[in-house]
Amino acid sequence: MYPKPDVYTFSTIFSLLAKCGDVKSASLAESYLPKIAIAKNFDSPSYNSIISAWASTGTIEGAQRSNALLEQLHVEDAIDTR
Repeated sequence: MYPKPDVYTFSTIFSLLAKCGDVKSASLAESYLPKIAIAKNFDSPSYNSIISAWASTGTIEGAQRSNALLEQLHVEDAIDTR
């Protein structure tokens, strides 16, 4: 009955979670990455929104997770260009 979520739907949700600025919201946003990857709906905007969610927490953990996701995105982009 409802349309299937697409990359824009996920990016919007991630952006809203990023505005919360807390670790719980950032963690929730990141928890959706495996589901998106399986559906092949992940892309740079999705990662950027989740990286922003972690960065907005202002914590060491947020900085570490942001960096790890950025590296993961770089590896996936390298695989896609082969």
